Amino acid sequence: MDKWNYIETEEFIRFCEDNRVSQKVRDSIKIWAESVRRQITPRNKRPFISSNNIFEIWVAGIGNPDANKGKSGGYRILYYIHIEKHELTVDRIEDRKNLDFKGSKGKKQKQWDKHFLELKQELIIKYERRTD
Repeated sequence: MDKWNYIETEEFIRFCEDNRVSQKVRDSIKIWAESVRRQITPRNKRPFISSNNIFEIWVAGIGNPDANKGKSGGYRILYYIHIEKHELTVDRIEDRKNLDFKGSKGKKQKQWDKHFLELKQELIIKYERRTD
């Protein structure tokens, strides 16, 4: 199995710092990301594929070992992969309890959805509409 080149965006780093996401969690994300497959699972969804099959945007559930919570109660990460460059870029992370789910109010769901749409448009412009 090939490994992905792992990249963290400024948005991801800022969230981790502002919300005191431990280095243990960040290390586990990096290990997970390097060997993740392009396969839809109950905890790994692909909400967008670019029209020219250049990149894909994914959402995954990961556990939070610091809070002793598994994937269903841990974090959600938004990431995208550039297929040809074999790069996996982690763009955003959010506590599962802050997103819409059974029994939760999803106080940050609108921000998450807005960010997803902005990321999608940004990547389309960056990769699909290039003129080089």
